[in-house]
Amino acid sequence: MKKVLNIVLAASVCFLASFIHVEAKEKSIGGGLVFGSKSDGFQSSALGIDLRGVFGINDKFRIGADFDYYFAEENVTFWVIDGNLHYVFVEDEVLVYGLAGLAILHVSFDGSLFGVPVEIDETDIGLNLGGGVEFPTKFGVVFGELKLQIEDLTQVVIAGGVRFDI
Repeated sequence: MKKVLNIVLAASVCFLASFIHVEAKEKSIGGGLVFGSKSDGFQSSALGIDLRGVFGINDKFRIGADFDYYFAEENVTFWVIDGNLHYVFVEDEVLVYGLAGLAILHVSFDGSLFGVPVEIDETDIGLNLGGGVEFPTKFGVVFGELKLQIEDLTQVVIAGGVRFDI
């Protein structure tokens, strides 16, 4: 499984990097906050930070890449790397888009359960489905996004923040 994951990760990085060198319609980076709902693997929901970039392919399609780090429960480390294709439905005062893509989710736990030392370190691949809105401002783009990450640790993710043109 680790070999497959490494191949998928390398292919994803190469795929996303190829768009950086292309003259993109839009190139922006930014960040904000992210909220992940309670899932099968966690006792509670978690707040985190979101770093992202968006690269326009044409008027209707964009590539979005996100890194989310969650402030999870004690002794738990949880982060997600997303690569999504955005389809722009509306582009007026407010931009509305749908998204689909892949997520690489990593969770680790180093602690004890019922007095027994436990160490867990897992990385899995999931599917993203969702959408978002963007509001252009004088200083950048304010965004909000809602998506479902489908995997063993399926969760609803809400993100919001600001991106700036590069």
